[in-house]
Amino acid sequence: RNLCAMLSLFLSSALLVLMTSSLLIFHQALQGTLLGDFILLQTAVPQVTGCVFAVVLSFLSVADLLLLQVRERRQEIGLLQALGWRPGILQRMFVQEGILLALVSTIPGVLTAQEILMQQHLAQHVIAPVLVATCAVLLMVLVAALSAIPALRAMRRMQLAQVLSAG
Repeated sequence: RNLCAMLSLFLSSALLVLMTSSLLIFHQALQGTLLGDFILLQTAVPQVTGCVFAVVLSFLSVADLLLLQVRERRQEIGLLQALGWRPGILQRMFVQEGILLALVSTIPGVLTAQEILMQQHLAQHVIAPVLVATCAVLLMVLVAALSAIPALRAMRRMQLAQVLSAG
């Protein structure tokens, strides 16, 4: 499950960087003409749709992973609550796991995409490649943090007495 979520984040971040860069390159090359604007519109829609699909897929895979971790670690969570840990600290742990997973997976994906662009000599001069890469990493970290919401809701619904008596 971890590997699947990491692969999803890796590929999504690489796709985001490649598609954003190609859209910016096309925009720079074709702007100002009626035909250029038409071509941009025709190519932008499928690219943006593919990126949105990849981000949603990453969100779902990370959310599934974190939700399953909450379910598998119910007794550990219950024990920590019984020892006096506040729910906010436990919830922060799961959000941090999602963010760490995103960083470990997204940064190599962005670097791979940047290398592909450099190999193809497609570096655009409209926006710095570092800015595109940074935005992709930040977006995927935000997606991973938001994907922790289902796991956090499941943690809130857990009854401490039931968790401890099940063990």
